[in-house]
Amino acid sequence: LDSGMLLFRFSRNKDVFEAFYRRELSSRLLARETSQHEKRRSSGARLDAERRVIAALEKECGASYVSKLEGMCKDVELAADLAADYARRPLDAALELAPTVLTTGYWPAYPASDLALPHVLDRHKAHFDAFYADKFQGRRLAWRHSLDRCLLRATFPSGHRHDLDASLPQAAILLALDPARPTTLDRIAAATNLDPKTDLPPLLASLASRKLNLLLAQQAPPSRQDDDDDEGQHAYRANPAFAHKAYLVTLPAPDTPAALRHHTNDTLIDAVARDRQYAIDAAIVRVMKARKTLPHHLLFAEILARLKHPATPASIKARIESLIDREYLERDPHDTQSYNYLA
Repeated sequence: LDSGMLLFRFSRNKDVFEAFYRRELSSRLLARETSQHEKRRSSGARLDAERRVIAALEKECGASYVSKLEGMCKDVELAADLAADYARRPLDAALELAPTVLTTGYWPAYPASDLALPHVLDRHKAHFDAFYADKFQGRRLAWRHSLDRCLLRATFPSGHRHDLDASLPQAAILLALDPARPTTLDRIAAATNLDPKTDLPPLLASLASRKLNLLLAQQAPPSRQDDDDDEGQHAYRANPAFAHKAYLVTLPAPDTPAALRHHTNDTLIDAVARDRQYAIDAAIVRVMKARKTLPHHLLFAEILARLKHPATPASIKARIESLIDREYLERDPHDTQSYNYLA
């Protein structure tokens, strides 16, 4: 840790580091263990390790730099307490629901999903919504199903039994299969509300891959084929002879377009660039509000002194022009190299 902080001190792009660190921290904190024993054993140690790093970053950059990171760790602790409280009032002992309630402002933005939940899960979701509304009046939950994990207990005709650790979309697909006959792509799409051209293919490919071979793909019976859509002719069924050397089988994550867009470094860097624009705007307004009138070179000097990230003269000039267009500033009519603050 000390060696890493020594390198961190030399970085001028600490805001970029924070954005990437926050993304990776969210992945680590939301990683679910497959048993309650593992969860209790590792959760505390994992949080302690994360907090040691956060404390070192706070010492170097101040409390505001790590406020979101500390909020994420606190969220995980509070969410565990809330989940334990909810577990004492289960809707159905045969199914365990352990929601993780997070604060929107602390965490990276995750895409919403139009996934239609299987009926059994939808009932539990509604039950938790009612529990949460009764406990915290005025708060609103926004579910992010792309982060959900499910543990399915499956018994195959071959006699093999396995626990399948799947994402919620994968679990929804498996529960939508007709056990009596192959299920067409269109029927899976109707049951899950996932797009048959963009969302379903990578998910089905992850389940029907040769390495896993959990699903078998085939042509649907002629009476069920849709001549207007070639993809409607594909049908899937569970592999009755499925076997795996491990009892717990973790299904591979699909490379969905939405996940790829969310996790690309370019998207994250663009978000940092937008935040830098807001920081420059705020610095300009604070300086001009205090000084009322300033020449161009003094305004530049004060802005650079206030900013915590590197900024080029061109980027500062562009933000000044933007604030003039939005009537926060004006050029002095008697001196074009000076600016006036407009209250």
